[in-house]
Amino acid sequence: MCSSDLVNTTNQTADFNSSAGAQVQVVTKRGTNSWHGTGYEYYFDNHLNANTFDNNFSGTPLASYHYNRFGGAGGGPIISKKILGGKTYFFGNYEGFRWNNSETYEVAVPSANMRAGILTFPDASGNPIQYNLNTGTNCGPTGNVACDPRGLGINPLVQQMWNKFEPMGNDPTCAGTAVTGPLTGTRCDGVNEIGFKGNVAVPYTSNFAVARLDHDFGPKWHFTSSYRYYKLLKSTTNQVDAGGFFSGDTLGTFSALSVRPQQPWYFVAGVTTNITSSTTNDFHYSYLRNYWSWSNPGGVNQFPQLGGALERSEERRVGKECRSRW
Repeated sequence: MCSSDLVNTTNQTADFNSSAGAQVQVVTKRGTNSWHGTGYEYYFDNHLNANTFDNNFSGTPLASYHYNRFGGAGGGPIISKKILGGKTYFFGNYEGFRWNNSETYEVAVPSANMRAGILTFPDASGNPIQYNLNTGTNCGPTGNVACDPRGLGINPLVQQMWNKFEPMGNDPTCAGTAVTGPLTGTRCDGVNEIGFKGNVAVPYTSNFAVARLDHDFGPKWHFTSSYRYYKLLKSTTNQVDAGGFFSGDTLGTFSALSVRPQQPWYFVAGVTTNITSSTTNDFHYSYLRNYWSWSNPGGVNQFPQLGGALERSEERRVGKECRSRW
């Protein structure tokens, strides 16, 4: 341990300003007259775990992950003899955390029939009916109208986007179930849209370090300073690429693109003076810097041939006022 904790559950004294409720104070250990240290490592792996039923059903392998927490601490006198009335001590602590995390992820993608321009919908009796949008003649209110009266066929740009950036589905059982990821709450029908399921790596890495320097200017004057450093890189599934759009990604392999970096650090220095046996003066200065960021590549570029579109969403009357939204 690199610190001791003091938790007060009642209101604090005047030195804590007007804060109410519980306060937690963390005091970093200081070096002693002899050098002491410790090291540790904790490793956890899931390779002995069984795969989930859903993964086995769709042929998705077990999401591989492990995490490793390791570190060490040590402290002692920097100079063995007294200087300026006393000795100088050092204490340091480091902890690293590596979590090669992986999750099962699923999105809805066009089925092979939909990519070819063939859609399937139930009729009034619930029987599935195929509508070939290229050559079919069973469309329209009477069921005998050409599905593509102008003979244009499927839009080549749409087909290009599907074939280039949409992997083939591997889980038709998504019918009636919510698809995870960005489509949470959206359902694919298992015919026109099916699920694409796979594993996505969402690693978590952090480094934490504490350094403390103390000097005793005699039995009544004590100087202390401490520096704390922390850096966290955490991936999330807020934005996932399965189409190989971004550099280094591969079609059909999930890649988490959003990262949540955090890098706070803290410095404090102070002098404590024992004026009398019942009076102590404490002066300290501290500086805290907290940095965090939401790092996402953003929206993908569209095909240049698509151009733009103006969509009218609705028009309705409320009392004497007519509201239109475009």
